Amino acid sequence: LLFQVAPPILKDWKGGKIANPWPNLDAHSGCLLHEYGIKEDSFYTVLFGMSRAIGVLANYTIDRALFAPIERPKSITFDWINNNYCDPKIPDPPVMPEK
Repeated sequence: LLFQVAPPILKDWKGGKIANPWPNLDAHSGCLLHEYGIKEDSFYTVLFGMSRAIGVLANYTIDRALFAPIERPKSITFDWINNNYCDPKIPDPPVMPEK
């Protein structure tokens, strides 16, 4: 319900200029980096990219050590997710019960 109600309110809010109410990951990691004392904004994206690269490299190294096969993620569609995981009895968007 929050995802349906909040974006229009944030877009129409007179106190700010919010074109896209969905924050990206850099917004959250930037807050954490600032809290830990890294106040140079130009480093945020670099550190984010480096951490992603190190994570991929660590995963690749462990896979090679365990002789695991190369991971090739499968692309799926929203229709496939709806058909396999969603309950057809729940309408989309959910209908709130009357009081």
